[in-house]
Amino acid sequence: MVTPIEATLQSAGEATAVGNSTTVAPRETRATTHFDDYNDVSDDFGDSVELPNLRLSDMLEAASRIRTSQVGALACSLACLNQTPHPLEVLADFLLLSVGTRLRVFEHILDRITQYRLTGASTADVVVAIINYLQRIYERDSRP
Repeated sequence: MVTPIEATLQSAGEATAVGNSTTVAPRETRATTHFDDYNDVSDDFGDSVELPNLRLSDMLEAASRIRTSQVGALACSLACLNQTPHPLEVLADFLLLSVGTRLRVFEHILDRITQYRLTGASTADVVVAIINYLQRIYERDSRP
């Protein structure tokens, strides 16, 4: 046999026995206002909330994952979500050049692979040649 224990339920504000069923009065709920990512919500927190600074690494990472058709939209998003001293046109140019450079490097690598394949090189030889090609690019671009 279970002995009921008296307990106070904060939500109902009345005492009841634990283990017995009880009806709890519904609490008043309010839906919180939904803010877009692009709205300034600093007033809602009582003090100034600053946007993060736009970092070069963020731009390069973003540029490594998009197509040229997405440059304009990404530039707008980055400008809205980050602090930057640069105008939107500069961000778009940087992103476009970064995407273009990435695509150019891939195009050169594919051309090299095609050239090596036409010579009858084995897959292992093509891989070694591409690694050597990329090392030369890296060494050339990393010199002061």
